[in-house]
Amino acid sequence: MTVPTTDQLVIEQWTGAYDEVDHSPLYDQYGDGHLVALHVLRSRLAAILCGPSQAAVDGDYSEDYKNTIKALETLIGDLENVAEALGLDITLGNRQTLTIGHAVLNQVRVRPNYVNGARLPG
Repeated sequence: MTVPTTDQLVIEQWTGAYDEVDHSPLYDQYGDGHLVALHVLRSRLAAILCGPSQAAVDGDYSEDYKNTIKALETLIGDLENVAEALGLDITLGNRQTLTIGHAVLNQVRVRPNYVNGARLPG
């Protein structure tokens, strides 16, 4: 399906770019540029959360994703509000949503998992 120009612009404005190869199949699945952008942003956040939020090599190199994580969480929240105001289903297909909480313990990030606000067992 061809993605309408207005939806291409929505995807670009929320994610920074529109890529026909990556975003067109998502548009076929979700049918709205806001939902495609939400999928992309959630995927970016998930990718960052799969690794440590910060790492360093003494005196050489360091990286810290804490601000990026906060920025993505804020952007996702803003987009969820817009999508809900437009009457869109932000669960992306009535799937249960997974909310990731995280804390740092001895410089290791610990992430208890929650589904729809309830902590998963284990």
